[in-house]
Amino acid sequence: YHLHHLKLSYQKWKGICRYGLLPTYEQGDWLKEDSIVHAVVDYYGMTDFLNDPFYEDGREVPSWMLEDFLSKSYTKEEAREASVTSYIDKNTPPFLIFHGEHDGVVPIGQSKILYEKLKENNLKADFYTIEKAGHGDSCFYGDEVKHIISKYLLDNI
Repeated sequence: YHLHHLKLSYQKWKGICRYGLLPTYEQGDWLKEDSIVHAVVDYYGMTDFLNDPFYEDGREVPSWMLEDFLSKSYTKEEAREASVTSYIDKNTPPFLIFHGEHDGVVPIGQSKILYEKLKENNLKADFYTIEKAGHGDSCFYGDEVKHIISKYLLDNI
């Protein structure tokens, strides 16, 4: 993306990307670095494990997919902890969300839930539905999307 001069990062906890909603690094080589996230770019992610994730046509997300994120016998509390939407507050950075219209892996409703939750909290969020795109299609990495992301990051970092 030719953004080498910008400092970009994400944080993980329990294997789930938290989109930078955790406040700081707690260990490692980067303790002296600022870990505040100023902007988030989300590609078709699972964001809310508390609400039953369904595809637009009413099909349910396969249990193996939820188990990949949570485990076979997850509790409601574990589902809440794994949900990005549980961490949205007044300090949440701006979000740029992309999701394919025909995603057969992660329901587009997951991105819609995230976008709506951000807007409910009066937070900056932009949501792009990529027409005719499936999960991870090459169009997510094309020049048009790269341009949108570059401008977004330059405007928000």
